[in-house]
Amino acid sequence: MPDALYTLFEADQNERIPYPEVGTPAYETLRTRDRERRTQVQTLINEGRVITAQDYTTRLSFFSTEIASTKSGRLTN
Repeated sequence: MPDALYTLFEADQNERIPYPEVGTPAYETLRTRDRERRTQVQTLINEGRVITAQDYTTRLSFFSTEIASTKSGRLTN
């Protein structure tokens, strides 16, 4: 796994302990950083730096979190 992807993954997971209550300023800050991390992951993909199965599995954690947190199940920004 590229160091940049691992760093993003760790930051993503650590920020969720404890998970902020929905609707609070802390939650809105988390959602903003989620969007920023997804953009960074997409950049790594576009640069060809996400190449192994493990890389893609890790990448899914960023995008599935967004889908799961919407009522419709659709990816949003």
